[in-house]
Amino acid sequence: MTLTPEDAVARRDLSLRIERLLDRQVSDPTRELSCFQSDRIIYALRQLQDGHFADGEWAMLHAERSDLFEPNDYVPRGRPATIGELAARLKSLLAG
Repeated sequence: MTLTPEDAVARRDLSLRIERLLDRQVSDPTRELSCFQSDRIIYALRQLQDGHFADGEWAMLHAERSDLFEPNDYVPRGRPATIGELAARLKSLLAG
């Protein structure tokens, strides 16, 4: 996939934003990702893969500030992905 310079910057920024949140979670083992955060990060990874970087940034805002955006009646879509699974998926997206 050939990216314009603007898209390359947007891709890099989104991947760094995802990586920063995952690193922050690893550095504070007392905090775990909520199902909402996990789902938002998975959505952001999908947007990163598909080249919809603005949508991925929006999803990451929701993951980072789940205290503001997570609905009270949020129903998870299954078990939340672990930080390791999310990091591995990000790494494979960036490699391929």
